[in-house]
Amino acid sequence: MKNNTLIKKGFRSFVTFAVIATAICILFSGTAVMAEVSADDVARIETHGYDLSAFTVIDDTDEAVIINNLAETSAVVHLCGQAHFTGSVGSMTLTFEGNAVGVIVEKGGYEIFIDDESMGSFWASPVGAPQVMYYTGTLTNDTHTITVTTDPEFATEKIGENYSVLEGFFVQTTPGTGSAADDPNFDPSKQDIAAEERAKINAGSYDLSDFRIVDDCAPNVLAQGLSVTEHESHLNGNANFTAGTGSLSYTFEGSAIGVLAEKGGFEVEIDGNAAGRCGAAAIGAPQVVFYAENLGNGTHTIKVTTVPDVSKEYTGEPWSVLEGFFVQKEPGVGSASGASQQPETTEQPTEQPTEQPTEQPTEKPTEQPANDPTDAPVATAAPTETEQTPSTGDVNMLPAVFILIACALAIAFVAVLSRKKTGN
Repeated sequence: MKNNTLIKKGFRSFVTFAVIATAICILFSGTAVMAEVSADDVARIETHGYDLSAFTVIDDTDEAVIINNLAETSAVVHLCGQAHFTGSVGSMTLTFEGNAVGVIVEKGGYEIFIDDESMGSFWASPVGAPQVMYYTGTLTNDTHTITVTTDPEFATEKIGENYSVLEGFFVQTTPGTGSAADDPNFDPSKQDIAAEERAKINAGSYDLSDFRIVDDCAPNVLAQGLSVTEHESHLNGNANFTAGTGSLSYTFEGSAIGVLAEKGGFEVEIDGNAAGRCGAAAIGAPQVVFYAENLGNGTHTIKVTTVPDVSKEYTGEPWSVLEGFFVQKEPGVGSASGASQQPETTEQPTEQPTEQPTEQPTEKPTEQPANDPTDAPVATAAPTETEQTPSTGDVNMLPAVFILIACALAIAFVAVLSRKKTGN
């Protein structure tokens, strides 16, 4: 009788524990573990001039991010030590509140959709660190959904490999408040650099007195596929560079525009039309590499794309370093040359440089982009799609832990009953 009572009490206790354990397993089985992005991680993001102080960075492993057909890789260079990648088509999706959102990646080619509408194709060359690839602050202050879809063919075209590595998003900490690109006091018509910075420019035969200087890292200059390097010889101490294909785009008011670079080879487009090739050998200072006028006084967009083969013609190496633009202080007024023709840009310099430029990227940061395509994310020496299967979320070990605990207690309970029965 005593044994029966003990068994009944023990059985009730076990059933109670099993019910609680099962409930906890159900509660946690569909929930991804949130990965908190530390201040140190945020500080490692290559912002390309964007200000993230009013934003919260959301890691790609956060429970709010939906992952589709992406594999996970781990390395200290990634946000929270991990990232999602693929060499095929995959996506990450986030629903958020606010009027601004940004995308952080390590490298790759992508198409971005907001509320099911394509925002276009974007890419980023590898820099060995998380970087801002996309930002918009022109949405309505409401609920939105952003999806970033990998495009292996576009990635191959732009960075020479099909792998894309995604790091996460950044959203407004207070929905509808704050901008990563726009200073409320910012006036593009007065945008310029300090006199001591202007003095660094080797203008050659051009007269820039009627022109403002727009730094390449200014918030209204769009950089794609470029890395930022710091050195006192650059305008405002920094410049954009790459040994591959990247671009700077800038929209301006006026009838004339010029390009400043430290060295390299480039293709220039104005309002979507080819405007010629240009380049320059390194002289250790920003210099005029392109100028065009008589564009018609109005709004124009210039895009300068780095071309490694053209750079080799001028410098003997693929590296190009961009410094910015110069535009008329008063739109439509002033000329830098007194001539309507842009400088001849298609001929190779009469003298091929015979020695390496004195400023080989210090200009190249310690983590320079890889020159040769790899079959795996630069950040991890190894991930391939055969080593890791694409996932739809983080693996949660909590259910397995609770089941193991329940089994262990059940075994212990049976053992105790056995000893009791033997003792009696």
